Amino acid sequence: RQENPVGLDDVFFSTTDDKGRITLANEVFVRLSKHPLEELVGAPHNIVRHPDMPAGVFRAMWDALEAKRPFAGFVRNRAADGSPYEVLATVTPLPAGGYLSVRTRPMTEAAETAFGLYTEVREQEREAEESGQTRREVAQRTAAALSEALGVESYERFQWGLLPAELAAREAAGATLPDAPVVDAADAADGTAATAEAAVAEMITALRRAHDLLGDWTHGQEETGALAEDLGGLTARVSEAAGAGERVRAAAEELDLTGPQRTLLLAPLQIWANMHGIVSGYLGELSGLIDRVDRSSREALFSLALVRL
Repeated sequence: RQENPVGLDDVFFSTTDDKGRITLANEVFVRLSKHPLEELVGAPHNIVRHPDMPAGVFRAMWDALEAKRPFAGFVRNRAADGSPYEVLATVTPLPAGGYLSVRTRPMTEAAETAFGLYTEVREQEREAEESGQTRREVAQRTAAALSEALGVESYERFQWGLLPAELAAREAAGATLPDAPVVDAADAADGTAATAEAAVAEMITALRRAHDLLGDWTHGQEETGALAEDLGGLTARVSEAAGAGERVRAAAEELDLTGPQRTLLLAPLQIWANMHGIVSGYLGELSGLIDRVDRSSREALFSLALVRL
């Protein structure tokens, strides 16, 4: 496959209105799309859509955006000359309406898996379209098929793990915020261009502090997620033990014993089984709490990664 022209330092963005029409685009987007800026602004964002992209991916995207939730996923785009370029795309609803999309180079092996899966799913879509199904029906069906193929209950859950992993890989490869320029205090005070440079330096310094703080919060959420995973495993083992106790009690009930022997054998087992029954009730509640903590932790990690990106 052709080498992806998107570089590690290529971070490109665009904003669109509520209908997906481009309102702003940065220089990186212009360069990689090979469309002039005046051609991009006002055009629907699918001006760069590659025909190999499954409609199910965009259905998952719009389902998230219409619910006021951000989206992250791998996307293959097509430049004006027909050449492809692959990105990790995030799309976030803006408070005043419309959407902000930030794209970077895919960094993990998950991208290869996803694009390989897209090829299979797109072929299924073409067959369904030829059979007379509407594009909406096809998109809804393949959105569900993508989640199943990815082994997750929903695409949203898949993206919760995807974005933090991609950000970690970017940072491991050397992607980082720029250093603040050094500005001489005397120059900054004389009303020259150095004043603007000093403002930029102050802004970058503040951004680096915020980025570091978000990194600390991310580490805390990672620890919370790891703890929830450990507790989930422990709960499963205790539940298995409780189930074994109940099976032992049931088997003892079937023994052909009468009189004092039956009482001596079954009384301790009955007490044991009753205790396991009480424990099982608490385990059910604990399992539900752990699931909620795990879900909240994964969602928080996704949100933190989105802000840091």
